[in-house]
Amino acid sequence: MTMISDVLISQFRDAIQNPIEYTSGVGRKTLQAAFDMFLGQISESLFDGQSFSRFDLRMRLNSMELTGYDEKNMKIIGHLKDALKNIDQLYDKSYDDHVPDIKKFIENHLVPLLEMLSC
Repeated sequence: MTMISDVLISQFRDAIQNPIEYTSGVGRKTLQAAFDMFLGQISESLFDGQSFSRFDLRMRLNSMELTGYDEKNMKIIGHLKDALKNIDQLYDKSYDDHVPDIKKFIENHLVPLLEMLSC
């Protein structure tokens, strides 16, 4: 699997260390854009240069066979599938308070993905 850009890894680390800054406004939009770019990079590395929307990527990941991947990449794919399953926590457009949901997304999904990518 291709390496994820250092810029994205740095952005995710900052979001993990300062989650409140990424729960609304510009910070939230920045995190959404970083996660979209991350999905594009993962998608391109998994599917021979093809990039897919969040929905299409989730469908492809759910239907793909995990043979031929080493243990680390299988774990990354598993964490990615879980993050995509809970993506509404990050992209919800309602007028509700998003702080708890985005903090939960960061803690439950960004942290494990970043840990696996850093191994």
